[in-house]
Amino acid sequence: MNALLAGVGWVDLAATATLAGGLAYASLVAEPSAAGSRALRVAVVLLVLALLGEFILTALRMREVAGVDSPPCSSSSLRRAGDVSGSFVRSASPSWPRRWE
Repeated sequence: MNALLAGVGWVDLAATATLAGGLAYASLVAEPSAAGSRALRVAVVLLVLALLGEFILTALRMREVAGVDSPPCSSSSLRRAGDVSGSFVRSASPSWPRRWE
């Protein structure tokens, strides 16, 4: 999973650099050639795919880390959700500034 996420990150970086460089060239120097326009379109498609891939891989990774294996409507997941909301309510209570004293 880590290698795949790193690979998708490199594709994201390459597509972003190509797109940024092409847009800067097009706005500051001259209109891109036909090959340059194709490269920009390919960079946009690769960037969209890379961002979707990063999002999906990160969601899968967080699912593994959280240990969420039960269906979303099970009673155990509802208890966990209740625990989280309860801790949020406790942390958001007006007494939180006292913790920083």
